Amino acid sequence: MATPDQLLAEEFTQQLSVTLEGMLGQSWTIESKKAVSSDRPSEEKELHIWGQRLTIHADPLFRVMVGPLCWRTIGASALRAAGIDEASDADILSTYVEILTQALSGVAREVGSQVGKEVGLGKGEEETTVPTKGKIIEIRAVDPEGVEVTLYFGVGEPLMRLLANGEDDHPQSSSVAPAENASESSGDKAREGTPSMNSKMDLLLDVEMPVSVSFGRAQLPLKEVIKLTTGSIVELNRNVSEPVEVIVNNCVIARGEVVVVEGNYGIRIHQIVSRAERIRSLD
Repeated sequence: MATPDQLLAEEFTQQLSVTLEGMLGQSWTIESKKAVSSDRPSEEKELHIWGQRLTIHADPLFRVMVGPLCWRTIGASALRAAGIDEASDADILSTYVEILTQALSGVAREVGSQVGKEVGLGKGEEETTVPTKGKIIEIRAVDPEGVEVTLYFGVGEPLMRLLANGEDDHPQSSSVAPAENASESSGDKAREGTPSMNSKMDLLLDVEMPVSVSFGRAQLPLKEVIKLTTGSIVELNRNVSEPVEVIVNNCVIARGEVVVVEGNYGIRIHQIVSRAERIRSLD
């Protein structure tokens, strides 16, 4: 029988596969090894280690460790799909992190279904050392061109205990706020210690932005538009089961489902759109 960490690793591989296919339009072969690796990943200095908190705990509960080949392959592929053939390492890494956190948000929902309450992503950040505790599962990913990369997926001990017997010895503290996306959390580091930039950001945070929700679109010849009357039906380009889009300044930033809140329509966010896809939506 699979252990909780193996089940979460399988969920992560599935979510990563869906995210990559959705953003790149390509199918990747991704699989996790059944056996939990007892060895820590080597070449620690070159590893990119992402520690991800959840809204149910104050410490990182997921860690994903990759080498330069992995994050460059994933990040660059996403940017190329958006029409960006040349990008800096910083942009490639940032794109990889956005893909990573989008996949992890799906794993967080799975945790929520197991513990019986809503669970989302908290703040995520880069770490500098390989964790000495917790189990790590090696995940193999192969892109459509045959390039093979390796990811190491780790589940923290507090989450293992919570899933095993419901014990939560260090719950979410009020000082750890949920993060809406990876770019926001990674940007916090760049803003620390720069008061002038912080003050400018504070001013921008009060700027009101037009937010709209798109159920779908259609193109009709003028002669058909003229014929529209009360009771006419216009077929949209979106299936009824597909999520609707949240649009800010003509840019798609998220997708979700329509809900009714106290007699008003609302939208429950299911997916934050990556930067690469935001760029494509502006075309």
